[in-house]
Amino acid sequence: MNIRAVYTALVFKLEVIMKKIISMTVTILLLLMVAASVSYADDSSFVTASAFVNNVNKLVTIKGNISSGSGQQVTVLVVNPSGGTDYIDQTTSGADGSYEFSYILDEDVGGVYTVTVGGTGVTKPASITFTYAPVPGDTGDEPDKDEVYIEVSASVNNITKLVTISGNISSGPGQQVTVLVVNPSGGTDYIDQTTSGENGSYKFTYTLDEKVGGVYTVTVGGTGVTNPASTTFTYKPHKGGSGSSGGTVPVSDDEAGEINVNKPVLNTETGEAVTSVTENAVAQAFANVIPDDSGAKIVTVNISAVEDANAYVLQIPVKVLSSDNFNEMIKIVTETGTITLPANMLVNSEVPDAEIIELVISRADTSGLTEDVKEKIGDRPVVDIYFRINGVAMPWSNPYMPLEISIPYSSPENEDSEKIAIWYIEDDGSIVPVYSGRYNSSTETVTFTTTHLSKYAVAYVDITFEDISNYGWAKREIEVLASKGIIKGTSTTRMIFSPSANITRADYAALLVRTLGLTAEVSSNFDDVTMGDYFYEEVGIAKALGIIKGIGNNKFAPREEITRQDMMTMTARALKALNKLEAEGTAADLDKFTDAGQIASYAVESVAALVKDGLIVGSDNRLNPEEKAIRAEVAVLMYRIYNK
Repeated sequence: MNIRAVYTALVFKLEVIMKKIISMTVTILLLLMVAASVSYADDSSFVTASAFVNNVNKLVTIKGNISSGSGQQVTVLVVNPSGGTDYIDQTTSGADGSYEFSYILDEDVGGVYTVTVGGTGVTKPASITFTYAPVPGDTGDEPDKDEVYIEVSASVNNITKLVTISGNISSGPGQQVTVLVVNPSGGTDYIDQTTSGENGSYKFTYTLDEKVGGVYTVTVGGTGVTNPASTTFTYKPHKGGSGSSGGTVPVSDDEAGEINVNKPVLNTETGEAVTSVTENAVAQAFANVIPDDSGAKIVTVNISAVEDANAYVLQIPVKVLSSDNFNEMIKIVTETGTITLPANMLVNSEVPDAEIIELVISRADTSGLTEDVKEKIGDRPVVDIYFRINGVAMPWSNPYMPLEISIPYSSPENEDSEKIAIWYIEDDGSIVPVYSGRYNSSTETVTFTTTHLSKYAVAYVDITFEDISNYGWAKREIEVLASKGIIKGTSTTRMIFSPSANITRADYAALLVRTLGLTAEVSSNFDDVTMGDYFYEEVGIAKALGIIKGIGNNKFAPREEITRQDMMTMTARALKALNKLEAEGTAADLDKFTDAGQIASYAVESVAALVKDGLIVGSDNRLNPEEKAIRAEVAVLMYRIYNK
């Protein structure tokens, strides 16, 4: 193939595409300037945006950041598939320049909606699209079957400089897709073409050749696409030195809160890449970083990738992790995995007498695992994260101090991303599900929380049950929660779930603890919950956190079947303990239900809060508070709060 001829054809196609984009952008910019009534003068300001729509409730959410920070005016314009204005509004940016808009689509007009966002000092608004498809049964017009549209998302790894661009073309597989990336200086950074795969999906990857920081604009077109999709990504060059020793590059003013350590030194015998961070660098970073809305300060330590490394070792002064400041956290970023450490995590730990502790993030050895476990893991990553002092591994765990870990993983198209799971691998090779594992398609990572440093694997678990086919309203929820290990079947010999069976108070408390990842030290329990009970630990955690109060005289009645109102009361307490239930319910919120008067007084506020928050919707204008909860409806509620 003549590459020059292909390049010329691509350029011609993209010139046509860009002319259409420029024409539309000029129109939108004029509207934005009128709406915003601000003067765009600062060329250094840029804005990022993402948009998505819930095809069921038609809620559109648009959010992002403006680089000039908080207190800036941000304007949004949404153009519908017919070219008319669907939504226009203005807001003021919050902490770190974040903003968010939300609105409900008034009409059931299917197709591609174009979103443009500008703001104070922004000379080049961000432009993205979302696609709305009316659900079957809606009365709106069907999308134009002849109109081909394309979706795009883009991200960059600021450490490896790897850019990933992906999306879908509506006309399906076998379509030509063209991409153009323009760098912050306005020049062409990348241009390429590919053929769409299954379901019209496509993907481009490339590595930035130059360390040019700023906003990169991505435009994607394809066969039959009249309105190309556009998005942006922001690259921040690392300013770490290239020396071969440990040490730390001082934090610069424009990267407050980030520490770019020297490139790790590779030990060719062990495969470990070693670098270090100093106490002064961490202190400076915490002094510069701005607290988030909760008052927490997060400092990021970036460790660059090293070829042939199978482990990254960060040498940290023990004093850095022995701080009295409970609201300070240190985020360690490597190509193998990312972990966020509380700055006070070693305060109550028995640490050997040493000034330096090593954090090791390595690719784990899986040779000792069973064949069944190996098959379920496949070629997915397995990481081992642990502390080491003077060359000796030091165990660490704390039920009061959950850690967040992210493992890079690119899920193939044939995987249901909600069924991607995290397993903790014990020393004997057995596996324990980590209930909090979630896959993020935009960052291509699996993120979870844990209370101990250990060996963790990414797995794919596709489970179903023989007796849930007639429970379409709960089937997916049951399968997803089963893949995470949160819920289990009721038989050891068959795949039976018993969806219509009632659930006990103890089992519900255990499900709630697993779903929300609740942890606490169990120092006591109810008198009717004994050490040998399979639910002892979970019920003890729920009691310690005040989620369950019992029925009096330090009794819980663990084996009694739970009522729906008690189920809702426990749930509301748990969500409030995690600050995940902002709604305050009153009896007035229950007026639309015909059986509201049957709700016990102790449960009214909790039930009302869940209704107000949309977690409970009832059935036929009834809540059935005194009826026993069944396993299928419990699974649906657990799924909703899991994704809250």
